[in-house]
Amino acid sequence: MAETAVSQVEEIFRLVWKKQKRNAKEIAAYVNDSSNVTTDLLDVLHPENSPVELSNLLRPVEIVYKGCTNDLQIEKAFTIEGRPGFIFIPNPFKSPQVQAQWINRFAVEYPVNGLSERNCLKSGQCNPLEDGIRWATLGFHYDWQNRKYTEGHQSPFPIALEQLAQDICKSMGLSIVSETAIINYYRRKSTLGGHKDDAEWTDEAPVVAISFGPAGVYVLGGDSHADPGPPAPVPLLVRNGDVVLLGGPSRMNVHGVPCMLPGTFPVEVEEQLSYPVAAFMKQTRINVNIRQVRPLIMSLLKRKF
Repeated sequence: MAETAVSQVEEIFRLVWKKQKRNAKEIAAYVNDSSNVTTDLLDVLHPENSPVELSNLLRPVEIVYKGCTNDLQIEKAFTIEGRPGFIFIPNPFKSPQVQAQWINRFAVEYPVNGLSERNCLKSGQCNPLEDGIRWATLGFHYDWQNRKYTEGHQSPFPIALEQLAQDICKSMGLSIVSETAIINYYRRKSTLGGHKDDAEWTDEAPVVAISFGPAGVYVLGGDSHADPGPPAPVPLLVRNGDVVLLGGPSRMNVHGVPCMLPGTFPVEVEEQLSYPVAAFMKQTRINVNIRQVRPLIMSLLKRKF
């Protein structure tokens, strides 16, 4: 009896994750016509369509710096009650043209020799649009087998991406020294199980996660898979361009992505892309996680010398 109870507790996050995966078709229909369909997850853009117990968790976050940049104009941000440090920023990118520019960087420009490591054709040039790319790393290159970073195993971090992460954090009164980014490329059946981003040598800076492509479901849990809350694990709808920050206590919250929702890539963004990139993005959800690896004092010293 006791073993059964423990097993049920351990499944709290997983049960929510599996439910959303099963409902992927219904969620995709909702994304494409949110005026006529309700949903069982939290839609930050349309909380009135979400269950009351989820919409009641939303709290507005003060935007500390409201000055817009060339790429961003952040007008709204939200947190979830019971998950301090978690921030959800609905698509802050100024225009479809700006979004297309960033998509081209993540899909074509960044996953190349000298700038990244990636799963496809490690020894040669990689064509991410054709070679089945699943991930690419920038800056500090993550050792997937040993789950760690190593000094010296890194490449220059893209300046434009570093500035983007700084601008997003600055708007929330936060700071980050961008030292690594993991770009994940999700296909129709791709999933990301519940996990913590705990390989970095510090958790003093937030993880900045940016998504492009078809919408997806993001499940935010507590300190462990067995954490019952409150709140219980929260499933959120993440659309093209949305940004998630995991900072403060939420930096070590369990989170995962049970499904991508094909057919939900915005037409207005697709029209700004070349045909090969547009075809790729209609079938691929890109998520980039930007992180600080070292404690601030160590990062600043390394940069100075």
